[in-house]
Amino acid sequence: MKSRKLSQDPEDYEKLKLCFARYCWTRRNQLTPKGRITWSERFEEMFGVSLREYADTMMKKNGKQGKAKAARREGEGT
Repeated sequence: MKSRKLSQDPEDYEKLKLCFARYCWTRRNQLTPKGRITWSERFEEMFGVSLREYADTMMKKNGKQGKAKAARREGEGT
């Protein structure tokens, strides 16, 4: 079987990583077609970072918070 290499262009690599993360996020607890790992595990296998860590990093980078985090912060202020 021929091995595939991820793009060497940093911009293409980051775009691929983001698109695959979006795809994996909605399926993160489902098994991949081969049935041995979840989509979340597949993302980590491919990119060396957990899907959760990547999502947190991207949310911070884009100035977004998850609804649960925002609700917790609002509750802390009372």
